[in-house]
Amino acid sequence: MLKLTYGKNVFKSEEWDYLLESLPVEKIKNYMYKNNGDLTFTKVMDEWGLGQPSFSNGCAYGDLDNDGDLDLIVNNIDDYAFVYENNLDKKENGNYLRISFEGPEQNLLGLGTKVWIYHGDSMQFQQLYLTHGYRSSMEPVLHFGLGNTSKVDKIIITWLDGKSTVLENLEANQELVFKYAQAGDPMPFEVDNSERYFVDATNEVQLDYRHSENEFNDFFREVLLPHKMSTLGPNVAVADVNGDSLEDFYIGGSYRMPGSLYLQNTDGTFHSIEEELWLEERGYEDMGVTFFDADGDGDVDLYVVSGGNEVKNGDQRLQDRLYLNDGLGHFSKDENALPDMTMSGSKVVPCDYDKDGDLDLFVGGRQNPGMYPQPADSYLLRNDGGKFTDVTDTMAPEFRKLGMVTSAIWIDYDMDEDMDLIVAGEWMPLTVFNLSEGKFTKTGDENGLKYSNGWWFSLAKGDFDGDGDEDIIAGNLGLNYKYHASKDEPFEVYSYDFDGNDKLDIVLGYFNEGILFPLRGRSCSSQQIPGISEKFPTYDEFAIAPLTEVYGEETLGQALNYKVQTFASSYIENLGDGTFRITPFENLAQIAPVSGIIVRDVNRDGHLDVITGGNMYNAEIETIRADAGTGTYLRGDGKGHFKAVPFIKSGLYADGDVKDIQIIENKLGTMILVARNNDKMKVIRIVE
Repeated sequence: MLKLTYGKNVFKSEEWDYLLESLPVEKIKNYMYKNNGDLTFTKVMDEWGLGQPSFSNGCAYGDLDNDGDLDLIVNNIDDYAFVYENNLDKKENGNYLRISFEGPEQNLLGLGTKVWIYHGDSMQFQQLYLTHGYRSSMEPVLHFGLGNTSKVDKIIITWLDGKSTVLENLEANQELVFKYAQAGDPMPFEVDNSERYFVDATNEVQLDYRHSENEFNDFFREVLLPHKMSTLGPNVAVADVNGDSLEDFYIGGSYRMPGSLYLQNTDGTFHSIEEELWLEERGYEDMGVTFFDADGDGDVDLYVVSGGNEVKNGDQRLQDRLYLNDGLGHFSKDENALPDMTMSGSKVVPCDYDKDGDLDLFVGGRQNPGMYPQPADSYLLRNDGGKFTDVTDTMAPEFRKLGMVTSAIWIDYDMDEDMDLIVAGEWMPLTVFNLSEGKFTKTGDENGLKYSNGWWFSLAKGDFDGDGDEDIIAGNLGLNYKYHASKDEPFEVYSYDFDGNDKLDIVLGYFNEGILFPLRGRSCSSQQIPGISEKFPTYDEFAIAPLTEVYGEETLGQALNYKVQTFASSYIENLGDGTFRITPFENLAQIAPVSGIIVRDVNRDGHLDVITGGNMYNAEIETIRADAGTGTYLRGDGKGHFKAVPFIKSGLYADGDVKDIQIIENKLGTMILVARNNDKMKVIRIVE
């Protein structure tokens, strides 16, 4: 992994921009790093003559003296520009190749043209674009440094319309001009289909469902929310609801928008039913959904968790609901089955924890609407003949104010034949509750999950290393986001009425060189607390002020404070002795939040694999949304190791604001239902 050392701190390569952007104003310089060849970099700006302090806002490169190397021009605010001559031509091993283009009539420079050059065992690639930074334009030439290579084996040129040119055995140290008029036909595109296990099947199953999110401005009430809390659905539940041996599904609705129940037809397509019932229930926002036999009559009933951020705790629109099945797929609401639970929830997970033959429930609390990130109550519900009793206070008192729960799984992690519970959430550690002597008790830091606080969104289980116990896959925010965290420099949140107006305020903090600073800027921060603009009249004064100076050390000490030490989605190995070991996935699996996880042997090699999906489109205005995720196929080796297979090989493409993914067995094959916020549901078939 590429690392950069700055002061006493070591930063991963993906953290460099974040580091440099956050340097205090008086320390801003030009920085240049040299690859040492052993996956480390060293600072070389003084050695290379680039160490002059400056306030620069533009940079361009080009061969200004036609000597075969690239020179540099740097524009400076209220100062002369820097012109740096590259002296590489005066040294040995300075071979090069320069390529320019004569494009078609409407693209004379050939912008967008791609070039691959091959020499020995090496390959280089570039695409012609003139603008690489802020208001800076390069010369319309692609420059390839060749080191001590004096001959290029092959060059492949691909124009924007696919036409191509191929040349072989070319001498170095020359400029070549490629003409579009002489280009040949497009080259055949060869794709390795050896691991193509997924294809889009939305049209095959003729599914036309589209989730519709209601309009609600969370930030009007809570200016410094890190992301919306009203756009967390939909979730999907799968089961055979009408006894025809074909699996059906329910997908939750948003506030004032109904959910939908779809039955599978004998040809593998789907049609919706019970539309009138769900329309009557549109006043709720559906969060977690699950099918299970609540009343012991042999068919599956439907439990729907009510949530959202639009109404406050105590509102009846936050009451969970149980719909009983008549065995034919017709549902009716049981008004008396559930205790009063008017909190904004997240997930429901059934399990017969007391071994009396019926299914009991853990119900996770997601949030206190309008009071981010105050912890919500979670519940343990005992099934008493189809009626559910709240036994939280006697069986699991630590479920009260547990946190912002997003997911939970039942697992006998200690192999004592009692089902234990692992809970994850936002600003929460991976939390293990051990069932012993009739009560659930939170295990201590000795379980190996200390410093696991994250923004966890999903959990799944399976024996991934073949040792007979079940391990865990945990989906987190990922490492491709504005926020970063570590054990020594966590990402933090504080909640307190800092300005004494009887409203809770949110303060996010990040570390820079060992000092905790406010994440949000002066403008947004003073919207929440107007006194900040008076205390810090200029943006510069606010920018260099630590969090303690802005909000007061004593006041911060009274606030609710949560920390995140890791944002990495991870494999949690069960070591078999009551402890766990956390191993983050590789970077390809960290490019987006993971909201849904499927465990399955996709390639039929006898080892469990993992399919993940997720994104997060609801970030606050100063943070770009997380939308790089297209789903990830993680191929397991049966020893607890996983290899992320790129989309171009696997075929898995689950784009959009994915909130849940579920397997459904279909007449046309095994399908993945991809539930996306404010978007059409996508269906992906696993190629058998």
